[in-house]
Parts: sequence; structure tokens; C-alpha cells
Amino acid sequence: MKIVQRKSLLSTISAGVLVSTFSSGAMGQSLRDYDLRIKDLENEIKEIKEYRGDLSRDQESEPKKYVRAGQSPRSFIVPGTETELAFHGLIQLNVAVGENGSGLPSQSLFAPTLANTPSGDVEGKDTATEFSVRRSRFWVTSSTPAGGADLKTHIEIDFAGGTGSESFTNNHDLRLRRAFADYKNWRVGQDYSTFLDFASLGELLNYGSHGNAIFIRQPQIRYTSPFDWGAVMLSAENSYENDVITVSGNVTDTDQDDQTVPDLVARLDYNVGKVHTSTKVMARQLKLDTVNQGDDSAWAGALSLTTRFPVFSDSVGLQYNYGALGRYMGLGVHPDAFVADGQIEGFDSWGASAVYTHRWGGKWKWRSTLAYAYTKADEDLDDFGPEIIDSSSSAHVNLVWSPMKNSSLGVELGRYSVKTRSGEEPNVFRINANAKYAF
Repeated sequence: MKIVQRKSLLSTISAGVLVSTFSSGAMGQSLRDYDLRIKDLENEIKEIKEYRGDLSRDQESEPKKYVRAGQSPRSFIVPGTETELAFHGLIQLNVAVGENGSGLPSQSLFAPTLANTPSGDVEGKDTATEFSVRRSRFWVTSSTPAGGADLKTHIEIDFAGGTGSESFTNNHDLRLRRAFADYKNWRVGQDYSTFLDFASLGELLNYGSHGNAIFIRQPQIRYTSPFDWGAVMLSAENSYENDVITVSGNVTDTDQDDQTVPDLVARLDYNVGKVHTSTKVMARQLKLDTVNQGDDSAWAGALSLTTRFPVFSDSVGLQYNYGALGRYMGLGVHPDAFVADGQIEGFDSWGASAVYTHRWGGKWKWRSTLAYAYTKADEDLDDFGPEIIDSSSSAHVNLVWSPMKNSSLGVELGRYSVKTRSGEEPNVFRINANAKYAF
């Protein structure tokens, strides 16, 4: 090889220089011969320098075929590219003990389907206990220089895609949580809705399950304009009607995914010191397109206000929601729309919640979250059936601690309740406990 040959040449030259110099001194060569030796040595040194320059250029021209550390923690540069890649994960064991069978695996991820309770599907069952690791997840991020900015990607999966078998393997199907790309001010892909503000959620073990929580992930296109004081966001997101009720006539909405226009969201975040506020407005198209029965559409809107502020070393988060919230809010107890005599209309409801976080301190960073939420229908329910839910509420209190970095252990007591138009008010108590480690 070229490099090996040059190394051999260098060794030969160096040996020749030493021998020649020694001979010159030992044998007392004439001054003329000595001058010639000096010139030869200068030429040899020049050749060595030229070789070193060629070797350096050869190394720079070769693709880098070794792994290098990236700029962000736990990342590396993919050999032969400029792409920075990082792997992350979270292992989480959840244990739920619930009344009226609400700890059963049929209650996905332990979020009680209280909307079914009045019909007797859950009421009357014994207390049940369930173990699950379905909330464990894994995600990969990347960053690649492109056009003067970084093109970043994020893809995340968990194991809540299917109930699986508990006979001997306790297997669960993979489920896509998030998958999006960021470039400059744009985000394209699936992520938490722009209508969601994490400042209002708090650290609940039954994550995202208090009655007034806005908690949803879906495909979207989002533009964000950041400022020193906050940010302005605009997005177009996947449209869908999760629940449409027929209150009069014989026309029913048999296709909940037939909207022409996506859900449109505008958001303003404003921060002053440690006080955070956020205002979100949403416009939704509701559509009835049933073959040989009905064809109608209507626009509906929704509003969400959140704030989070410090109280000494603690914090308080408040949230208020109003409008055709449907699938966006809480435990999904209120429908998205209703059909009356072949006409579709948004079902308005409202919700309010408060989340208080207290830090006990100590070596293990003990903390607790206390949360209360309430939602109510804002429609005349006289035309609806007796089982339509008029209001719902939830209350949580927990204790969480971190025995080591990136870990937490916790236990939480929750109470969930609904009230129907007929006056029935079923409720369930539930204990959630989990152990979590992120890497």
C-alpha cells in the first residue's frame, strides 16, 4: 500500500542520514563532501515534510469510518455521515387495584371507562388487581445538518397496541406513540396535539387521566414562532369524531372519519418569570355523510386556558376548557356531536381542574401531587337518553420519590365519578403504583 511504502521509505532515509553523518565525522571527509552531505540532508528533510503533507491529505479525504460522540448526551455520529443519533427508553411497571372490576385489563391502561358504568357493564364486579409493563417505551432521535439548519426526527413506540395473552408470555403489541420531523419552525408528523399544555397535567401515576385533562396524540402539521416571552403556534391536525349520538330521527353517523377539513388550532404561550400561561382555540368540522340517509356538516369551536405558577417551593396548575371538546377532554365521557332530525351539531361541554405539586425535599426528592377535575355538559339533555352523562369528576393524591437518577417509585389513590341525566352517580376508587427507570 501507498502508506506502507512511504513509511518504508522514511525508515530507509532516516537510516541513511544517520550512517552518512557518522561516516562523515568519523572519516574526516573534506569540507566539500560535508557540504554535499548537508544538501542531501536538506533534500531528505524536504521529502519527509512532503510525505507528511500527502499522508494528512489522504487521511482527510478518506470517509470517517469510526463512531464519534455527538453533541447531545448519549448520542453518536453515524459513521460516514453527519447524522447524530441517540437512543432512549423507559421501563415502567404499573400495578392497579380497582373497585367494580376497574383494574381489569379490559380497562385499557387502567383508565376507567366510566361511561359504561351506568349500563351495568362494570357495576357490581369485585375489586381487581392487574400488573402491566405496557407503558414501557423506546424512542430514537436524530439530527442532520441540512440547508443551514438541523433536520431533527423523533420516533417513539410503546407496548399498548393490543391486550395480548396473559396465559404464559404476557405479550403486548407494539404501538406508535410519536413520529415527527422538525426543521426550522416546522413540525410534521404525529405528536401531542397543539391543544395540549403539559403545564396543566402534573405528575400523576395514572398519567393523563384526570377528568379535565386535554390529552391526545395525532398526526399534524405545526408552525411555531418563538419569542423571548413565549411562542405562537398554528397547526392543522387529524380530524375525527369519536362519539356522535342520535337524539331524534332515524339518521345516525356511521362514519366518524369523513371530515373534509382538519382540526385547526391556534395557540399563544406567554411566560413572565416562572409564571406560564397558554391560550388555545380550535375550530372543528363535524360531518354527517351517511349513504341514503343524511348529508350535513357544521363547524364547532373549543377554547382551552391554562396557567402554572409557583407557590414558594411548590407549584399550582389551573385549566379551563369549553366547547365541542368530545374526544379531546378527560375520560371521553362527553360526545363530540349529536344528530337531530338529520342535522349534526357539536356537543358543548366545559371542564375545570387544579393540580397542586408539593416538594417534600430530602435525599430522595420526595414529592406529592394533589389534583381535582370536574366536567359538565352544556346542552339541554331533555332530548337525550337517561344514560347520557351530565357531569364527571376525578380526584388524585400521590407520593412519589426518586431513589436514584432517572428513576421513580410511587403510589396514588384516585376516585372517578360520573353523574347521568337520570341522577345515577356511580364511582370507583383505584390505587395505582408504579416503578419507572429512564435511560
